[in-house]
Amino acid sequence: MPSRIEQTKATLVSEFQTIQPANGYRNDVKSVLKIIRHPDEIKAVNEIGFYFGRRVYEQADAARRLFNINVDCTVQVVMRVDQGLDEGQTLLEELMESWLHDMGIFMTSVMMKYVAAETNPFNISFDTGAPVFFPFMPVGEKKNKAAIVTDFNVKVRSVRGSTHA
Repeated sequence: MPSRIEQTKATLVSEFQTIQPANGYRNDVKSVLKIIRHPDEIKAVNEIGFYFGRRVYEQADAARRLFNINVDCTVQVVMRVDQGLDEGQTLLEELMESWLHDMGIFMTSVMMKYVAAETNPFNISFDTGAPVFFPFMPVGEKKNKAAIVTDFNVKVRSVRGSTHA
């Protein structure tokens, strides 16, 4: 049986895969990975990569048998235009703005969907501060890619020794 951490990662992959025009977004994600790659390694843009970093355990019951794990999650979105640097610069800036818009909608909708309720195995928390989006442009060897990076906290709830890896 997958751990709560593994279940949470799988759920986030599924959620990121909903970033499609059919679901009200402007952009179309092509690939979602549980790692962050260098922009030059990415062929199938638009790619979203994420990873779980620092984990802080907090006691959730008086008997110390139940814990919540606060996990720092870092997300990177990489997009590309096919034009050269001069003519593609404006298109790249517009594409990056479009992705910033989509990621803002995504974060608020996922946060609302996975609110801090006992029935949810995890929730997206802004306890450590609202997510800050860092756009980088241009990136990659050909300077025809842009990236957006953000961090947020995931609280994996009610973890027992037998339910997490």
